[in-house]
Amino acid sequence: MPQRDDDGGLPIRGQEEARKEEGEPRTPLHLAQRHAVPAPSATARGQVVYVAVSLTARQAHLAEAWASVARCSVQFLIRRVAQGLRDEAFDDWERDGMPEVSEPRGARGKHPTSVTLTLRPPFAADLAARHDPLGVLGLARVMGPAFRARFQEAFDIALDKAPLHTTTEGEEK
Repeated sequence: MPQRDDDGGLPIRGQEEARKEEGEPRTPLHLAQRHAVPAPSATARGQVVYVAVSLTARQAHLAEAWASVARCSVQFLIRRVAQGLRDEAFDDWERDGMPEVSEPRGARGKHPTSVTLTLRPPFAADLAARHDPLGVLGLARVMGPAFRARFQEAFDIALDKAPLHTTTEGEEK
């Protein structure tokens, strides 16, 4: 015999079947609400692109010394330099166009790290229209080689400025 709910309405089994017919979600309400929160619009914040960068063998050796002195990871240093480079590179690319850079396939350096770059919506649309008009490649693949080339230069500059050596007690500077 079907059980009735407290107010004497439809049996519980009947209520569940009615929800299924009306198209209500079967998941509990607290789970459904968590998934129902819309993500911020990509056009409002910009387009997020992930680009893989790495270091040359020479850079890796120096970066390891820098990270040791700074007491952080090499990946942290890589991301910090990449984020500092982002606005300058994007401004240059908006003004002069993104350079065409060809890099050998499979070339990978030391400490490979993915960096997250958020492109301003008009800039992303312009890059896509110029370099990926059919939307086949994706902006990360289109801009990756140019960003990596620019990153290599920026990391060399950062290494030149980095305090790679510390003095111990009794040593003179």
